[in-house]
Amino acid sequence: MSQNKFFSGVALSALSLVAGGNAFAQSTGSQVFEEELVVVGQRQAIDGVVRQTAPKAVVGINSDLIDTQSPGQTILQSINLLPGVNFTNNDAYGSAGGNLSVRGLDGARVSLTFDGTQLNDSGNYAIYSNQQLDPELIERASVNLGATDTDSPTASATGGTVNYVTRKPTDEAQLILQNSVGSHNFIRPMIIVDTGLIGDTGIKAFGSFSKTEYSHFLGNAGGVDKKQYNARLYKDLGDNGDFVSVALNYNENRNQFIRNFSIDTFNATGLDTYTGNSVAAARTSLNPSNTGNIRGQSRFTINEKLTLTIDPTFQYVLANGGSTRTANETNTNLVSGLNSGLNADLNGDGDIVDTNITYFRPNTTNTRRYSVTSSLIYDVNDDQRIRFSWTYDTADHRQTGDATYIRNGVPEDVFAGKDGWGSRIPTSDGSHLRRRDRFSVASLNQFSAEYRGNFMEDMLTLVVGLRAPTLTRELNNYCYQPVGGFDPLCTNDPTARATLDANANVVAPFTGEEVEYSDVLPNLGLTYRPMDNVQLFVAYAENL
Repeated sequence: MSQNKFFSGVALSALSLVAGGNAFAQSTGSQVFEEELVVVGQRQAIDGVVRQTAPKAVVGINSDLIDTQSPGQTILQSINLLPGVNFTNNDAYGSAGGNLSVRGLDGARVSLTFDGTQLNDSGNYAIYSNQQLDPELIERASVNLGATDTDSPTASATGGTVNYVTRKPTDEAQLILQNSVGSHNFIRPMIIVDTGLIGDTGIKAFGSFSKTEYSHFLGNAGGVDKKQYNARLYKDLGDNGDFVSVALNYNENRNQFIRNFSIDTFNATGLDTYTGNSVAAARTSLNPSNTGNIRGQSRFTINEKLTLTIDPTFQYVLANGGSTRTANETNTNLVSGLNSGLNADLNGDGDIVDTNITYFRPNTTNTRRYSVTSSLIYDVNDDQRIRFSWTYDTADHRQTGDATYIRNGVPEDVFAGKDGWGSRIPTSDGSHLRRRDRFSVASLNQFSAEYRGNFMEDMLTLVVGLRAPTLTRELNNYCYQPVGGFDPLCTNDPTARATLDANANVVAPFTGEEVEYSDVLPNLGLTYRPMDNVQLFVAYAENL
């Protein structure tokens, strides 16, 4: 893992200088730490587009702009207009995936957070744009162009961070019914219900549901079927800004991959042949996902100088990229030409003599992730503030390649028997057929400290921060892995295992391997305001 050093400097003319909180901070602790004390320069040339010039390069948008975008579009498409940000959608409606880059660095090197919750895949840090919050519920989104907040729960921020924030429930009760239709059979109904303030309890809540369906660009050659549920319960604790909040997000996608053909193939086969082939392939070229999270946020004033924030989160992911394989039922799984000793009834007809049987074997990822971000903030005086933060994030990351039957051209279940989702194909060694079987635990344990002060009658703002992340990953692989190959052999057969153990070109299963990275990383910023409508800042940060 490499270390990234980020340096930036900007001189910017601002249309207005307003006192107030940093609208773009990620966690509750960062929002509290940067509020009130900071003079924020904003330039707003387009409704909803705000450039922030606190002592780091941050740009963002708010609901004024987000509300003008196409219903159901991913928030990453909305931030595409920001300088330094590039997002390419896989389709017009935003639910078939896409690719994000910030200042030329790809999505795996950009930290994506949702109310301060880390959304990058805990295995390879990838970003899945089709699993984001419905845009109607997003209050604002921001991009840190290279530097993180000191308490950011991330190991993948060499390219900067993207964060978006859920709106609060409204004080007044309301019901919103919205239906959108478009080409390629696009339809998206949505309902949002706000309770308003419930009596004199200070509690308010909202709930929402949306369903998105459409076909890919050639007739019925696959498409998207997505459902999303959201809810948030919010309670003010007095009139000093203290609150507690619990929010829920659940997103269920049943998508087909968009087929990739060259122009020459398209021209040679014609539209009819292309469409027919695509319809057949769409039945097994699947990309399903069940993802959800529960997000807690809270702020408590201990006394007039001391404030505590705590943000706990739980996330769940079950997702795969579907594919098929055609094999013989005898010796059905080969590695480097070795006899596996595995036989399996691939079509479920009761024998193991059939040849050229196609079965469904997706690569499935199943993650359970727990995290908490907490800050203790102390006001030294009206112009200076310090905070101490602790961030902990651990993900149980299970990767399997279970196999299931294809019946009438369709897989028995899109998750191929994982955790009871359909049937797994049993094998002759008393196990079940699978293309991989591994487990890792990725953990971040991070302590950080930050000082912020205003000087020279608010002409000068200084920020000094340090964070000390320790990143560990426990690695377990339960299958034999060919050296330089990608198809492991998962078998309990003692004869096959003895043969594989003696083969120098195969890595044996292992458990309990661990790697660790740690460092102490500075985060510095200085802002100078020589006159009312001008700010200059310089920032320096290091990331893993």
